[in-house]
Amino acid sequence: MQLPPRIENLIRQDHALNAAVLKALSIVEPWTLDNRTVFFHEYTDHSLKHLAEVLLTAEGLISDESWPHLTAEDGAVITLSVLLHDCALHISEDGFFSLIEGRYQSAPSRYIQNEMAWPALWDQFLTEARRFDQRKLHALFGSSDPIQDIPSNKLDLTFKHRLLIGEFLRRHHARLAHEIAISGIPGPNSPLSLADDEFRDLMDLSGYVARSHNSSIRSAVDVLEPNQRRVHRNCRAPFIMMVLRIADYLQIHSSRAPGQLLRLKSLVSPVSRGEWRKHMSVREINQAHDDPEAIFVDCEPESAATFLGMQSLLRDIQSELDKSWAVLGEVYGRLPPLSSLGITIRRIRSNIDDPHLFWKQRKPPFLPRDFRFKTASAELMDLLVMPLYGEKPEIGIRELVQNAVDACRERDDLIVKGLVTSTLKSSDDVIVTLNCSDGSAAKLVIEDFGVGMTSDVVDKYLLNIGASFRRSDIWRKNHESAGHSTVHRTGRFGIGLLAAFLLGPEIKVTTRSIFDTEDDAITFSCKQGSESIEVRPCKFHAGTRIEIPISDKVKAKLIKEAGLWDWYCLASPSVKRIFADETETHLRQKYTVPECDSNLDSTKWRRVFAEGYDDILWSYEMLEKWGRPDDIVICNGVMVCQNSRKLTPAISEELGYISATPPSLVVFDADGRFPINLQRDAVVMDHTEFQKELALDLSNYLATRLIHKFENLNPGITPENVLLTVKPGIIGMSPTGDYRNKISPIVISKTGIIPTDADLLRAAKITSIVIDPANVSNSRGAFTSQSLTEWAEHYVAVDGITHTKISRTNFLRDSIGGYEQYGTSTVFFEPLGVVGRRILVRKKDVSELVTPGNVPRSQWNRLTLEVDLGAWGLWAMGIVPPLTLDLSAVCAELTLTDSFGITLLYFGSDTNIREAADSQPSAFSEVWDQLVRAPVLQQRSRY
Repeated sequence: MQLPPRIENLIRQDHALNAAVLKALSIVEPWTLDNRTVFFHEYTDHSLKHLAEVLLTAEGLISDESWPHLTAEDGAVITLSVLLHDCALHISEDGFFSLIEGRYQSAPSRYIQNEMAWPALWDQFLTEARRFDQRKLHALFGSSDPIQDIPSNKLDLTFKHRLLIGEFLRRHHARLAHEIAISGIPGPNSPLSLADDEFRDLMDLSGYVARSHNSSIRSAVDVLEPNQRRVHRNCRAPFIMMVLRIADYLQIHSSRAPGQLLRLKSLVSPVSRGEWRKHMSVREINQAHDDPEAIFVDCEPESAATFLGMQSLLRDIQSELDKSWAVLGEVYGRLPPLSSLGITIRRIRSNIDDPHLFWKQRKPPFLPRDFRFKTASAELMDLLVMPLYGEKPEIGIRELVQNAVDACRERDDLIVKGLVTSTLKSSDDVIVTLNCSDGSAAKLVIEDFGVGMTSDVVDKYLLNIGASFRRSDIWRKNHESAGHSTVHRTGRFGIGLLAAFLLGPEIKVTTRSIFDTEDDAITFSCKQGSESIEVRPCKFHAGTRIEIPISDKVKAKLIKEAGLWDWYCLASPSVKRIFADETETHLRQKYTVPECDSNLDSTKWRRVFAEGYDDILWSYEMLEKWGRPDDIVICNGVMVCQNSRKLTPAISEELGYISATPPSLVVFDADGRFPINLQRDAVVMDHTEFQKELALDLSNYLATRLIHKFENLNPGITPENVLLTVKPGIIGMSPTGDYRNKISPIVISKTGIIPTDADLLRAAKITSIVIDPANVSNSRGAFTSQSLTEWAEHYVAVDGITHTKISRTNFLRDSIGGYEQYGTSTVFFEPLGVVGRRILVRKKDVSELVTPGNVPRSQWNRLTLEVDLGAWGLWAMGIVPPLTLDLSAVCAELTLTDSFGITLLYFGSDTNIREAADSQPSAFSEVWDQLVRAPVLQQRSRY
C-alpha cells in the first residue's frame, strides 16, 4: 500500500520509525488485501482499499497550518492507528477461538487496566444474546429464531453462528485493535506480532488511538496524563484521535458498497442491508460549498428508511466534529504554536438537511418524514386501560399483587446472595387491604416489604408504560446467574401501573429501595392522564405501598365477589387480604398449591420435568375436591385462568384419542417462557414445550387407575360391570370436545378391555366394533347382559344421547361418518380405516332427522336399506360382511331400554399398519405398552 505523500514524508524523518511502520504494513497488507472477513460477510468494504482511503482522507483533513507542527511519531501513529482501527473485522476462526478459550493473552497496556478476560466477556455476551427480543434477532439475523450454542469445531459454524460472532467482535473490535497492536494478531498458535519489542510503547499508543475511535473523544483524552495530553511521546495524540474518527466517518461514499453486489446477493441482516443502502445513497462528497469550512454530501436515498438513516449519520458526524473541535480547543487553544492544529472542515452539509426542500427538488417516491408508532403517555393510559382489560378492577389488584410478590422474592434473592442484609418487615410479605373504615371514600392499599424502588427506577420503568425493570441490565446483574433468572417473577410486560387505573383514577405511591436509607424514600400521587408528577422525599420502610381511592361501584363489586381478587396461590411469600370496616376480616385464600421443588409424597400433585422450566406440577385435586372440572393454570404462584381449554388440543395430540379433562397446572417459570397473553388471563399458544412430558405422566396416571379398577371387578367381563364400575373411577378420561361429565369410551372384548387409543386398537387387529350410545338416564348401554358379547367381537358404549333432536341428529351424523365436528360417537375409530358401516335405527327417527338443516339427504342416500324390520331398519354402506346377529332380539332389547339404535363399524385387513412410517406412537400407547405389554387388558384370576 502506498502511503499518502505528506504522511510518508513525516515518517521518513525517523528511519527506525519508518522501518517499524513498514513492518506492520507488510503484515497487515496481505491479511486485509482480499477482505476475507469470515464473520462479517455482509459488511461494507473494510479491505486494504478502505484503509488506504481512510489514510488519504486523514491527510486531506489535516490543515496546511498543522503540518509544520507534526512529527515523525505523529505520522507513524496516524498510519498505524488507521491500519489497526478495523483490523479485528479480519480475525480468523482460529483467532476467535483462541480469544474465547483463553489462549490469547494480551500484554498490559499503559492506558487500560483490569479488563474482563475474553472468555468471560464471551459468556456475558451469550447470556445477553439468549435474551435478544424478536426485534433484535430479526435486525441481526433476518429471523427471530432463538440463539444456538456455538460449536467447538470451526467447520460446524453455520452462517448464523458467524453473524452472532460478528456481532460480538463488532462490539469489542476497538479493544481488540488495541490488543493486537501490543500483543499481535490472534491465531491457531502464538500471536503474530506487528512490531519489535523496542517499539512496544509506540504500538501501545497507536492501538489506544485506534481504540478511541469507538468511544467519546473527551473520555479517551482524559485517560492521558494531564501533563502529557498535548504532547505524549512526541505525538499529538488528541489531534490524531480527531483526525482518525472524522476520516473514518467520511468514508461513506458509494464505492464502499457497490450496488451491483446487492443485486447479485441477498443480505440476511436487515442492519447490514440498511448500512449498504446508506453508502449507496451517497452520490458525491466535495467542498464546493459556500461555507469554506464545510463539506457537502450529496445523497440520493432510495427509501424513507435510508433517508432517515443518512440524516442520523450526518447528525452524528456533525456532533463528532463539534465535540472534536471543542476538545482540540481545550487541549491546544492557549498553547501556540500547537493552537494552529486543526482540520479543514468544521461543518457537514447535505441536500437532505431540509426534508421539505429535498422533497420539492427531487420528488422521491416516498415522504421524507419519520412516521412511526410513538408513545404519548397521557393519551396512552386513556386509550388502553379499558380496551386492554375491560371493566375488571380485580385485574388491577392482580397486577399490583404480582409486582409486590416479585419485589419480596427479589428481596429474598438479594439476601441469599449476600447483597443485602435481612430487613425488618411485617409478619406478612404483602398486605392487601380494602379499607372502608373511616367513613370517607373506600380505599384499596397494597403494601409490600420487598426491594422497593429508587427514584431512577420509578422514572425509567414504573412511569414508562411497557418498560419492565425486570428486563434491565441492573435487574439481570442482581438476579441472573449463567443466563437464568434466580427469581420466579410474575410481572413481565411493564403494564402494572396501567392496570392500577382500573381501580380508580388516582394512585399514591410510597417507596424506598432496600439499598437506600430511611430518609431516601419518596412519595408521589398521579392521576390517569397526568402530564407532570411531583415527587417528594419522605420516610418509609424498604418496600412499596400503593393507595387507590375506589368508587362505590368498585367497592361493592370487590366486597360481593371477594373471590375475584383472590389471585395468589402459594404460601410464601405470604399475601394477606383484609376487608376493614368497623372490624378487620381476613379473607381466605382459596388455592394453596405446592411450592417449587417441594416434596409431593403426601399430596395429590404430580411432577413432570421439562428443560427450561424450574418445576411443573399437575393434579386432579380440584376436580376430586369440588366434583367439577376446575382446571386452573397457575404461573409462578399467580392464577392465570380457570377452565382454560387452550392446552387441551396439545395434550390430546400427544395422548392420541385418549383425551383428558385438563388437570390443574402449576408452572414455575423464572425465564418467562410459558406463553401467557398480555392480559394474563389465558395461555396464548395451543402447544407448550412440555406437552409431551405432561401427556406421558397423565397417561401413566390414567392407565394405572384404569388397570386397578378393571382388575378389581367382580369375576366375569360384562358390559354392565365395565360401564358401572370401571368408567366412573377413571377421573380425567374424556373425549375430544365437551369434557364435562364425559369419559373416553372403553372397548370391551371377549377377553378384556382396550382403551380407545388408535395405536392400541390397531395392535389388537380388530375387524369390527359395535357402538352403543348409552342412555343418559342410567349411563348404561342398550346391552347390559353377556348376550351381546357372544356375537360382537368388540363392543363399546359411548356417552349417550338424549331425546332432543340435536342430540339424535349428531349421533346419526357421526354414524354416517365424516362429521366428527358434531360429536364423538365414531371419531375414536376413524384412524383405523373404516371400510363399511351398518346403522340400526327406528324408521321414524330417519323420517324426522333426514331433513334439511339436520342430516343431509345426500349423505343419508349413501346408505341402502339392508333389512326392513317394521318399526326398525338396518341400513348399510361400504364393504360389510354377512350378517350373523339375531336382529329381532336386538330390536327387542333396544326397545326395552328405550335406546336410539346402534352402529357397527368394519375395518380393512391392513388397519394394523401405521398410516405413516415416521409417525410416533401416542403417549398413552407408550405407557400402556410398558404397563400391560399387550393391547388388551385381561382380567386376572382371583383364585
